[in-house]
Amino acid sequence: MDVGLFVLLGFLALAAFVVFYSIYQRKQTEKRFVQIAQELGFSYLPRDVGGSGSGFAASTLGRNLLSRGMGDRIEILDVLEGDLKGRHWKFYTLQETRVSYRSPTYSRGKGRQNTPQREEHTTQKPILEITSPKLKLPYFTLGPEFWFSRIGDAIASKFGGGEIDFESDPDFSSSFQLKGPDSETLRSLFSPNVRQAFLHVKSYNFAFEAGGSTLKVQAIKSWDPAEIKTIIAQIEGVVEALEQETFKEGDGGGDVPPSPAQ
Repeated sequence: MDVGLFVLLGFLALAAFVVFYSIYQRKQTEKRFVQIAQELGFSYLPRDVGGSGSGFAASTLGRNLLSRGMGDRIEILDVLEGDLKGRHWKFYTLQETRVSYRSPTYSRGKGRQNTPQREEHTTQKPILEITSPKLKLPYFTLGPEFWFSRIGDAIASKFGGGEIDFESDPDFSSSFQLKGPDSETLRSLFSPNVRQAFLHVKSYNFAFEAGGSTLKVQAIKSWDPAEIKTIIAQIEGVVEALEQETFKEGDGGGDVPPSPAQ
């Protein structure tokens, strides 16, 4: 057999294996999501053509993370949602495909411009939204120092809110960047109990956005169905702390402000 043909067949066989293995892995993931949905009494959709993630994509944090160009697209995958203890929980993954083009080149001696080459780059952002009627939150974003530096300044410049530090709590201030337009209200909201609740989930490297009755969480890795119950239990502590502080404060808070103009 010709060596070149042998190499080609080997390459095609490997490519076919990768494709079929990816399909198999996807089916297994969907089965695990179905199982955890049944255990929690939640609903599950492998793909939501209705766009359950549009609220995040339209939010300030979403716009800074998900700025879109011509031909870009966002898909909503693995939507797991339901109610627990009077709160609505929604897990999903935003799959964003960005389209770019290589700069055209010129063929020497022919004076002819080559057609730009289209390229697609796909990324996934796991999101969790918790909505509670007991929350009346001022707008804020909070995330790990290393994670949040790339979007914090953009939000601060838009809404006039710089980073908020707590001199009495250096552990919290060195772990997170807290930003929002109303620093006085946020200092009141972030009591020692609330700060401790966020520190309790520090190891997950979550990023948060909140406003009104909703807390949004972005993870740095895909949601693992086997970890959903643990994540709910951990984030539940944060939500409870915020609810308690909201109750103390009485009226206050507000909706998530509109996204910066693109």
